[in-house]
Amino acid sequence: MAFAEVKTQLNLLYEIKIIDFEERPLCRLCKNPMIICSHSTPSKVIGFEGTYYTEYIEYTCGDLDCAQFRRKKFRAPNPWRIDRHKYDSEVEAEIVRQRYTEKRTYREIGDALKMQFGIQISQKTIGNIISYYEITSHLEQETHLSMKFKKNRGVFIGIDAMAPLKGEEKHIVAIDHFTHQTLLIECVRSENTETHVLFQKKLKKIARQHKLKVLGFMSDDHVAQRKAIRLVWGAKMKHCRCFFHFQKRIMLEPFNLNRRLKTKAKAHIRDIVYVKQFREGTLDSIQESEVWLILLEIIKDLAALQNWKNKRNDTDLESIIFYKRLADIYLLLKTVKTHLAPTLENQYKREKRQLKILIKEVGAILKDSQQDYEDLLRIQGYQNELKQIIEAQEESSQEGLKKLITLAEKLEARLKAGLITCDAEKFYIEQLCSFVYDRGKSLFQYRDIKDANNTNNAQESKFNTIKHAVRRTQGTATSAHYFQHHAKYMMYIDPNLSREEIRQILLRSDPKAVAKIMKEERALRKRPLTHIKNKEKWEARKKQLKEKLQKI
Repeated sequence: MAFAEVKTQLNLLYEIKIIDFEERPLCRLCKNPMIICSHSTPSKVIGFEGTYYTEYIEYTCGDLDCAQFRRKKFRAPNPWRIDRHKYDSEVEAEIVRQRYTEKRTYREIGDALKMQFGIQISQKTIGNIISYYEITSHLEQETHLSMKFKKNRGVFIGIDAMAPLKGEEKHIVAIDHFTHQTLLIECVRSENTETHVLFQKKLKKIARQHKLKVLGFMSDDHVAQRKAIRLVWGAKMKHCRCFFHFQKRIMLEPFNLNRRLKTKAKAHIRDIVYVKQFREGTLDSIQESEVWLILLEIIKDLAALQNWKNKRNDTDLESIIFYKRLADIYLLLKTVKTHLAPTLENQYKREKRQLKILIKEVGAILKDSQQDYEDLLRIQGYQNELKQIIEAQEESSQEGLKKLITLAEKLEARLKAGLITCDAEKFYIEQLCSFVYDRGKSLFQYRDIKDANNTNNAQESKFNTIKHAVRRTQGTATSAHYFQHHAKYMMYIDPNLSREEIRQILLRSDPKAVAKIMKEERALRKRPLTHIKNKEKWEARKKQLKEKLQKI
């Protein structure tokens, strides 16, 4: 432990903070008390309360008979700042907090520090401080990993891959589902079996090193990943499949059918003349007509249906609801027609003509989409049965698997009997049966692990949260490139830490280790044309190549 004794120098405008040990340190070799050998040059630091200086009292071994006699200087840890940093740890912690808690850009952070504390700081320096903290968080997590899991009986590892930038390296990420702490990140060019095996071996090494008990894995149904877990951890290791990804697999064709129904119907609605006029603002109103006001409301509802977005993976099959809403509008139009039937032929003449066109157009849309609707309705029935089986958390894994096999056998019997003509429905049943008979057990193994979840959606949510934060702070144009380079560090950061907690992490860091990684990262990001465009560098490169040629 180090303590700080503040010494005011009357002949200086600024205060000097002396950094000294609480007790005189002992030589590690001879165990004798060390002697003061020097005082470091006062170093300027910028803090919230203004500028000050820090000065180290330096110690060395003073025993002539010791092998370490005056060979090395020792300093107490600095409680105010990281060595060689211009700003103290409180300022740096505030920069990090504003970045990850308040999601501010470099410019916004700089403006806030200038306005609140009068501190002038460049955007480049802010970026360096944030990069320093990212790498520090990564290194600290690796060092103190076992401490984060002391309260848990083990880790339930979620494995997933993300690709921040298309065409570039992917990131395979392992996260504990109980604490949401990142265990390992690897950047890979491809997701083949060999790559996943190497990843699992590194993960196993980390688990052994920190004495972590691995309770099981949660992942999607990636083939190479599945093989790797079995090869590295053995066949007895529980490998749970994410129910959401399982649904995406069996619902591939139903998703297409679901989108097609809605897309076709919306296109036809746009072609209805009154809907088109309403959207363009050219629809003529009929003054003092209550019937027209009702028709106008129905036209507004038809126009609103066009804004019903197609979800990418719509497991609820919302096109069914869309079709039902359109059918309700059709019945409303028929009700208006029935209500107007007893009126005189010349009464509401214009409204009746509009009503006739609307009934004809909406009826044609419903008729055109009816078969798709009925097909989706049957698939939704299968989905409801499937969800009831999966969501029966109180049942054992064996009971859940038994019910799932029964459902698969029932659907397979319908398929073999030739009762199914819809291609999407056939695909659904074939994929369901293929998965259930081969590895259906993996959908229920999470029930054997207390408090385990049946999806890795929390992991994907963490990816998306970080991705959206990067878009907010870096802008849409450069966010993907920034995330590509920083993801392997950002995944370790907890955005909910207080300023004091961040400050302690910064003070515990190893400046040399972090500086080495930052230097390596900068070298990787150097533009390949730099040594060609710059005349001096190009001449040096030509000379180097010629020298190599002479040695051949």
